[in-house]
Amino acid sequence: NILKEMKPSSILDAGCGPATELTGYKRDCININYVGLDKSSYMLGVAIKKHTNTTFVKGEVEALPFGDNAFDMVLLRHILEHLPVYQLAVREALRVSRHFVIINFFHRLLPFGIGAKLWNINGYWDNWYSKREFEEFLASLPIISYKKIKTKGKSGQTAEIYLVGKK
Repeated sequence: NILKEMKPSSILDAGCGPATELTGYKRDCININYVGLDKSSYMLGVAIKKHTNTTFVKGEVEALPFGDNAFDMVLLRHILEHLPVYQLAVREALRVSRHFVIINFFHRLLPFGIGAKLWNINGYWDNWYSKREFEEFLASLPIISYKKIKTKGKSGQTAEIYLVGKK
């Protein structure tokens, strides 16, 4: 719905995995210049098989291989909690975005002041961040503002999406 409302011409899906979001954009007839980035060769292979004629790049969300203001929007969906720290990735997303960064956590942000940092036995971070600390971090950035959008998925799950506006 955010994309339908704002009508960006380009988006970077940073940490795209198998490009699930692009599948939804195509289903909903959202015409957008999509670039997917992931560090996993396996996931990029899955994405490329599903979406031929789409640009996919191997890289790290903490050091995006794109110039400043390269995309109208950057999507950080279900990726930040799988990093040792989220701050670098958010700063990089803001750097390569012209207008907005969309942040959607897989895990809910914890309402109290301390988050939990966990290393998963499968070899990735599985962090639960503090909502207060995350919002204080956002407020410290050179942004116009951020707003939280509550969503509800098809199976009833809820999420808060952060829409971060760039100065």
